Amino acid sequence: MIKIATIIFAVLITGSSCTPEYNIIKVKVGWDQTVAVSKSFATLQAIPNPSHQPGSPLREPLWNSLRDLKADYVRYSPWGIYPKLKIAAPERPTKQKTSWDFSSLDPVFVDFMNAMEGRPVVMNYQAIPGWTMKRPKPKNITHELGSLFIDPTGKELAEYFARIVSWYTKGGFTDELGKRHESGHNYKIGIWEIMNEPDHESIAMTKELYTALYDVVAEEIMKVQPEMQFMGLSMSNLHLAPEWTEYFLDRKNHKPGIPLDLVSYHMYATIPGDNNDPELYPMKVFDQADDMLNTIRITDSIRQRLSPETRVDINESGILFREPPRGWGRMDGDSFHDSFWNLSAAYYAYIYAGLALQGIDIVGKSTLWSDPKDWPEVSLLNWKDGKPNARYWVLKLINDNFGPGDKLVETDFNSVNNETPVFARGFVTPEGARKLLLVNKTRSDFNVKIRGLRSGTAEYIDQSTGFEPPAFVYPVGRHILLRSFGVAIVTLK
Repeated sequence: MIKIATIIFAVLITGSSCTPEYNIIKVKVGWDQTVAVSKSFATLQAIPNPSHQPGSPLREPLWNSLRDLKADYVRYSPWGIYPKLKIAAPERPTKQKTSWDFSSLDPVFVDFMNAMEGRPVVMNYQAIPGWTMKRPKPKNITHELGSLFIDPTGKELAEYFARIVSWYTKGGFTDELGKRHESGHNYKIGIWEIMNEPDHESIAMTKELYTALYDVVAEEIMKVQPEMQFMGLSMSNLHLAPEWTEYFLDRKNHKPGIPLDLVSYHMYATIPGDNNDPELYPMKVFDQADDMLNTIRITDSIRQRLSPETRVDINESGILFREPPRGWGRMDGDSFHDSFWNLSAAYYAYIYAGLALQGIDIVGKSTLWSDPKDWPEVSLLNWKDGKPNARYWVLKLINDNFGPGDKLVETDFNSVNNETPVFARGFVTPEGARKLLLVNKTRSDFNVKIRGLRSGTAEYIDQSTGFEPPAFVYPVGRHILLRSFGVAIVTLK
């Protein structure tokens, strides 16, 4: 007899509580048939914004939400449209003075580290001070650092990052003029990610140039923190990931002694057209997810061949709107239909299962709180009151129930009209709890009939729960109704 301890599912939009007979999905789980063992931590990134700062009415709910998640390997990433929250020295040092100023950076970072309560973090000070670069930027960037930076060795930029590391981990640093700056900080920062999306952002480097810069920055930071681990690549364009990974993880392309501890990639699905139209929300989102999961699988086979000890972090994921030519700050965040948040939550649940099957170490999503004029669709919290949306609750649900050491087991489910609208995957935790992840990839309702389910409780998130915490239901017999872009956990007594 098959027994199920816990069931977690994610579903798309529904309009009715009555599910016709032809919408039944039958699921069978082989709990003793292990197909993979998960390494995957569920986590997120946090990008400093004015609402995180002292004096903001959102400050307390934002950091309390992060604290309540209890997620490991949260990526702290100063970035965005607020220079004082991402640049520690805005002006080039002269023979008379420097411009080091942590007065805006420190309060947010201190709150972040307090909310993390000693759990491991990933740091990414991705913004490059403009004064380190040539202007105008050369049209044809080569693998030579001198084609991009004023200092042709890249050491000037590397020393900038190393001083930030020293500020936060060694109590302060000595600046370019020999003056000591005291911070009093001695935080433990285990992983430093070098750059963000070098294949895409304002610099748009080549793989050769990025690899050379990675070495220079890592070498300089190791003088401050010899035990620091480093994360590289942080790729946006996944179609380039195999080519870049092949080059970056080839040891002959690095200086001796440079560690290759982790590599990172981003997984964003996109929705075309007007973001006010909820009919477009599920359009090809899960097809894109499948394509990206396949690219990650191919890319990771390269890692396994060249550097199997290197770990993998998907440290950004979500669903973006494509509305050219607006570009940055392109939309009014209040225009989203509420169902979007549930679709994006379902997307994360789906890719988490796929990446756990592949043995990916960290599965992160964007972002704790995002400005309504700066990629608001990836926020986990409401920008008005800091209240968690469905994306937050699904992340917490997965983090509370899944993690490294889970066994992924053989799972079968039927199709409907030659399609597979509901995805299923069984998990067995190290403690022996049996869980099943279900994702409804359509706009229809489905009754999921789970072999072996007799009684239990379901903790679920869908459009009916809105921005509230998960609700509870008691399944009837072996049937569970999947509805409204929801996520739920059913526990068999």
